[in-house]
Amino acid sequence: MKKILLLTIVILKGITRKNSRKGLSSDPKIILFINLVIFLLIFSSVYLALSILKEETLITARSALNELIINIPFFIFIMFILVGILLIFETGESIFDVETINWIPIKPYEYVVSSIISTMYIYSFPLFILTALIIPFLIKFQAFFLILIFILALLSSKFMALLFVEIIKIFLEASFSKIKRIKGKYLINFRLFLI
Repeated sequence: MKKILLLTIVILKGITRKNSRKGLSSDPKIILFINLVIFLLIFSSVYLALSILKEETLITARSALNELIINIPFFIFIMFILVGILLIFETGESIFDVETINWIPIKPYEYVVSSIISTMYIYSFPLFILTALIIPFLIKFQAFFLILIFILALLSSKFMALLFVEIIKIFLEASFSKIKRIKGKYLINFRLFLI
């Protein structure tokens, strides 16, 4: 567990160093602070708005909330698969090269878990917004047990999506390294043929 946390911090620093030219995403502490401030603003706004609404509107909101609680984790799963795949193609390479991982004294699952945790942290903004929008409704309807279930469903769907993205990344890196090797063999044979 200690190795996973240390590697997560290293990956976070690597990601934020790459994004340091992009503004506020240069420090993980700033990311957390911004997420918490936006969470509190949205949460308090929605909670105040719920106190103003009429009872008929709240009945309609309760039925819509049931659908949202079921569908939002699926939406998060699909969204983070797409975001993760786009992130792979945007960077063009992983933070650590495949060969580098082979000689660092960590197990492959430790690298995968720490990569998932760091990506979950960097892209935590949508989860903060969704929880800030949904939790006031759950508090208003006194469905306190659903708060924990909803948060766990969001986190697990995001974790599964990023695990799927890590599997795709492993297959892409393996196929690209094979293509490089095959291409190199053909180039050597082609050069020998030309001589």
